[in-house]
Amino acid sequence: MDSAVDEFDYYSDVYKEFENIINLTNRDMTDISKEFFNNLNNKVMDNNINKIKATVTNYHLLENELADVTAKWEKM
Repeated sequence: MDSAVDEFDYYSDVYKEFENIINLTNRDMTDISKEFFNNLNNKVMDNNINKIKATVTNYHLLENELADVTAKWEKM
C-alpha cells in the first residue's frame, strides 16, 4: 500500500513539474490549449483522489489488524 501511495506522490510531482515548465515558458506563447491544461488539472485531481482512497484503505487495514491483535492479546 505504501508503494501505491509513493507512486501517486511521484505522478503528482511529475504533473507539478510539467506545469512549472509551462508557466516558466509563458503559457500564452505556446500552442498548448486550455483543454490540455484542464485535462492536466483533472489528472492531478484524479491522482490526489486515488491517493486519498489508498490511504483510507490502508487505514482500515491497519485498524482491522489492530483489532485482531488486540483480540488475540486479550485471549492470552
